[in-house]
Amino acid sequence: MVTPTNKGNYDNCQIHVKDVILYGSHGLYKEENVLTAPFLINFTCSYIPTFPIVSIDSTINYEAIFDIIKALFATPYQLLETLAYDCMQQIKSKFNVATMSLTIIKQQPPIAAMQGQVGITLNWSSK
Repeated sequence: MVTPTNKGNYDNCQIHVKDVILYGSHGLYKEENVLTAPFLINFTCSYIPTFPIVSIDSTINYEAIFDIIKALFATPYQLLETLAYDCMQQIKSKFNVATMSLTIIKQQPPIAAMQGQVGITLNWSSK
């Protein structure tokens, strides 16, 4: 068992869900709502840990975070900002997070003659 020391403070712990590829029908254009396209997802949150952490109930379950994002991704959204907001609202309702950042990158945007990616990052803080 890990015994915390009295030297210094553990002011936060970060949980990451990184480089996840999900497919969705998100966008303003008709073809985006019909065709499924790949999106790159990166999520980070922080919380104030209480040590020792000996069970999943003492931390934030990254599998549950993934499940929330994946479930909402199945519903088409016109704007990625709204999708990110809805994901964060559900995560906040289940976990005691201090900060969150969710990035959603559209890997194949329907922009003529463009080679690249577009996306958004939504940040939230309890402060």
